Amino acid sequence: MDNAKYQWGNKVAVMADIINDGSYPNKAEGETIVVKGESGRVRQVGQDEEKTTYLYIVEFGDRLVGCFEDELEIIED
Repeated sequence: MDNAKYQWGNKVAVMADIINDGSYPNKAEGETIVVKGESGRVRQVGQDEEKTTYLYIVEFGDRLVGCFEDELEIIED
């Protein structure tokens, strides 16, 4: 996706804890999925149905987590 801030393979960190909103399997709603500062790699880039917001699938070790652009920051390898 050309206008996406992050691309496949970018190393990113989350800027705040990512909390399960009920959509992440095998974790209770309200449970922390990813802690602030944890790093991962972008594995997929998509957009919402209206094509107004980018959604990034980020691999954090053994977890694939959907993150919004404003939840991430790029970091150096």
